[in-house]
Amino acid sequence: MAWVKLDDAMPHHPKVMAAGPQAFALDVAGIAYSNRYGTDGFIADAVLPAVLPCLSQPRKWAALLVTVGRWHRDDQRGGWTIHDVHDYQPTGEEQKELSKKRAAAGKAGGTKSGQSRRNNAATKHEADVKQVASTEPNPGPVRPLEASPLPPPADADGGTNVTKMTPRARGTNPRAVQQQQHRRDRQVDQARSFGHSIASIYPDDRQDATDIIAGEYRDDGQLRREALEAYDHYATTGAKA
Repeated sequence: MAWVKLDDAMPHHPKVMAAGPQAFALDVAGIAYSNRYGTDGFIADAVLPAVLPCLSQPRKWAALLVTVGRWHRDDQRGGWTIHDVHDYQPTGEEQKELSKKRAAAGKAGGTKSGQSRRNNAATKHEADVKQVASTEPNPGPVRPLEASPLPPPADADGGTNVTKMTPRARGTNPRAVQQQQHRRDRQVDQARSFGHSIASIYPDDRQDATDIIAGEYRDDGQLRREALEAYDHYATTGAKA
């Protein structure tokens, strides 16, 4: 996870005040997007609508940020660049190094924590065994075995006359199932759009793209596959799947 550093005087900066609240929101969202994906302030045309999904007409506000000098148009790469983004924000390479260090630290911590849990479990098991051995009562007189109950009477066909209880099957709510499917379809569409966005930024670097997509959908293998397939299709053909 990356963090964004903002000057507390930023809302009152002349450029920001001239751009207005919508452009300011897009500016901050653009900085957050750049930090999250290590783009060094670059925002591609294809990605702009996803930077702040609740904002309508994002190209209009991006053009206004260019007018006031907060963003710059990059026609060569097809997008925008945030002005002086590295005055406060780390570079993409610095973000990658930080992510590697955090991953290594997390792995080491997980290994140590797992070993500690195993040691604690072994210690508890030994203590439980000792407690059972110390509190086990002496055997008393053996009681005579009781006679087994007679089997149930047979019916006319020779089978036992026993009534079996069949559990009642639970019904399903068709509307709830349909709503759940709609939600899943939206999640799949969002994952594909995410894959397209990453392909526009890293068209020739599948390893970095794979790492980013895996981090975004680490708990959902299907969405991860959908995003990767969309990335491959867009990176190869230049068209959305």
